[in-house]
Amino acid sequence: MKMGHMAAVALGAFPCLQKCGEMGAQTYCVYVSSRHGGRTCHPVPPKEKFCVKTRYEQGVLSFGQCTEAFDVTEEVVAYKSDLVGAHFAREAARKCSGWCTETQDIDAGACP
Repeated sequence: MKMGHMAAVALGAFPCLQKCGEMGAQTYCVYVSSRHGGRTCHPVPPKEKFCVKTRYEQGVLSFGQCTEAFDVTEEVVAYKSDLVGAHFAREAARKCSGWCTETQDIDAGACP
């Protein structure tokens, strides 16, 4: 996958992993063109279940703009490996406006 810097930034974190995973690839490689850069390849991790407990509420600095306060537990399926951690589980979970205060706990595995 070749693209410019702005296009890569627009895809968010781990764009090569996401694109290669969608295509069904077993590995993904990142090439950084610089003096100390180079090609780095990793296996595409499996998608697994995560239990995400999210609480959004009005914070001190929300200035009345947080209107979507909620407390929810949900199960999401996302990439899991030591390299990506819980990044994709966080991305797959329910979102709220930026004015709210967020508390989020992410556990590997299905919700009890």
